[in-house]
Amino acid sequence: MNVRVTQAPDIKTSASGNEWAILNVAHNEYQGKGKDSKAHYFRVKVFGKGVDMVRGMKPGDAINVEGDLQQEVWEKDGQKRYDVSIRSTWIRYLISKDREKDSTPSNTSSDQQGSFGGSEWGGPEGAEQAGGWDDTPF
Repeated sequence: MNVRVTQAPDIKTSASGNEWAILNVAHNEYQGKGKDSKAHYFRVKVFGKGVDMVRGMKPGDAINVEGDLQQEVWEKDGQKRYDVSIRSTWIRYLISKDREKDSTPSNTSSDQQGSFGGSEWGGPEGAEQAGGWDDTPF
C-alpha cells in the first residue's frame, strides 16, 4: 500500500534491548472522478533492520508498506479495548517530501530511496511511485 508518513517515527527499545518503531501513515482511497478522496490512517509497527529504514522519515514522505494486520486486545477499566496495526514485512522509500518537486528516478539519490524486506523473497521488485499525492490531507 502506498502511504504518506504523518508523524516522525517513534523509535522504542524493548526490555531485551532490541529497537522497534511505530510509524503513523495515511492512505487515500479514491472515491471516483470529481469526488474527494477519503483518508485512512494506520499505525505501522517496524522491527529489526526496518527501524534503520524509517529512522529519518518525516511527515509527508511517500513510502510503500507491506505487512500483516495485527489485532491487540486488552482490558482497561473493565472494558475490552481493541487496536489494529500493520506489522511491516516490507517498506520501500518512494520519495522524500523535501525532494518531491524534483523526483524523477534518474535524479533520486540512493540515500533518498531504499527498501527493507523482512520476508525470504525480499518483497516485490521494481515497485514504483503512484501519483495522486496532491490531495493528501496534511
